[in-house]
Amino acid sequence: MLGKTWEFGSQNNLRLVLSKELWIRLENYFDAVRLSQEAANRIRTAVTLAPERKDFRDRWFFKDATRFARVAKQRFREDGLLLPFGHPRDRFTVPNPALFRSSNSWAMEDRSDPLDGWPLWKIHHWPNPAKEDLYGKLFAYRRHQFTAFIAKLRTGSGFKFEMRCVDAMKLPEYLDKDQYTRIEVSNISDVGYAGIRNTLAALMPLLQNPWINPHATLISLFLNAVMEMVHTRREGNSLPNMDRLLKYLPSPNLMKLVQENSADTLRLWDARTLVMDAERYFQE
Repeated sequence: MLGKTWEFGSQNNLRLVLSKELWIRLENYFDAVRLSQEAANRIRTAVTLAPERKDFRDRWFFKDATRFARVAKQRFREDGLLLPFGHPRDRFTVPNPALFRSSNSWAMEDRSDPLDGWPLWKIHHWPNPAKEDLYGKLFAYRRHQFTAFIAKLRTGSGFKFEMRCVDAMKLPEYLDKDQYTRIEVSNISDVGYAGIRNTLAALMPLLQNPWINPHATLISLFLNAVMEMVHTRREGNSLPNMDRLLKYLPSPNLMKLVQENSADTLRLWDARTLVMDAERYFQE
């Protein structure tokens, strides 16, 4: 393993530790791909606007809260720029080499959305002149967050970042025990990944001892836990709380509910987990 440390600000640093093979791959990844704007746009839209995926896009779009959100998302698929809707695009002519693995492939899936991972409720309420411009609000919110983060790095000291590219279960081989106050593990605790037992066994020893810090915590997101419990009860293919669902969704066309792929059926099906009484599956 080879490590490189960059110093910045007042006693702040960023350390990256990779194998030799990954260092070479990283260098190649960021090597500027000689692409024209037209070629880059063609490669990207071959994924984001693929004709054979149109039915999937329609299904994703019809669940959006407003038609304005659909317009913003469609434009992002067309030009790949996260900007307020009315912002000029003509000056953005140089393709980002980090988004192209080669001169003929696009690095992201067609379902990738710049909203992913950000607090949607905050973005919806973010002040913006165009109240229905969802991606314009996202642009303003992210710029505010990045600016605040950079300002904190400039004024603070002792910030240390260490990045590795290894299986999370192997981190104890590289990190010291009893050192961390918080460990956030995303959803690797889900059954389909490492599972909660393996996650706790591997990463709990990295937390500070309780007698030093009784508040040291491992934070996990159980992304699939509710539906996993539902399926153990063999209720995964049912529509619970229909009355409650219909309080929030437009009244469906009852004739179309018998069609598995109708918009009304899909809308109810995809919303069912939002009104599910999840606690009872863990209490029984």
